[in-house]
Amino acid sequence: MRKIAGELVTAGVIDSVEPSAERKTGRGGRKPDRLFAFAAAEREKFAAQFTAADEPAIANGSQLVFVDISSLPKELVECLARPSLSRAKWAAVCDGKRQELVVAFEGETAGQAALDLMGALGAARAEASRAVVSELCSGVELVRRFGLMRDA
Repeated sequence: MRKIAGELVTAGVIDSVEPSAERKTGRGGRKPDRLFAFAAAEREKFAAQFTAADEPAIANGSQLVFVDISSLPKELVECLARPSLSRAKWAAVCDGKRQELVVAFEGETAGQAALDLMGALGAARAEASRAVVSELCSGVELVRRFGLMRDA
């Protein structure tokens, strides 16, 4: 760890900071001989790189995968955080009658990505379903269309 910290100091990413003379009570272990803090402007670079650029949004053609969280094996939950979701536009946890993970895929490869995830979930025997957003409209438009469909 000390070697990595030294390399980051040399690269200018972090600065070595002297620990304060005062030590807060209630903490165990020995007092650190050096502390580290982001170098000037590096905190902003770090935040920009690890902060989502876009707010989650839904669009026509979005592929949505709904997963009952209680049916997910622990091993699969960790796997979902890696390659399966790396192609996802966003994911959300929804609390309702049951807790569900909703994963959204967009773009030309959305269908294949959603099917790949469904395959992995099926192999793990997780309860999951997939849907495609066919049309977005306002609440007023939705009520009007529902009335027309019902009367047809």
